[in-house]
Amino acid sequence: MTPQDIIRAEQVRNPLRPIREAFEEVASMTGVPFHQMIGPDRNKRVSHARQLGMFIARERGATLQQIGDILGRDHTTVMYGIRAEKSRRAVV
Repeated sequence: MTPQDIIRAEQVRNPLRPIREAFEEVASMTGVPFHQMIGPDRNKRVSHARQLGMFIARERGATLQQIGDILGRDHTTVMYGIRAEKSRRAVV
């Protein structure tokens, strides 16, 4: 069994793990704690970090529903967050 096979097997066992890891990476990069990103806070700093996490999780293959489940939000909110992050990246 190759290392890639082991990683795929872990993802099948726990499909939400890559999403949580994406948000934990964003938390370490931005300084916004994970619990704040999944919370109701609408502070600009927190919401930008949350949207970045949504974007990264989606890039890693997570569905909108899976991301929304982790965050306690609707898939349409996740779509908006991903679009907002893409828009910020296009401006830079």
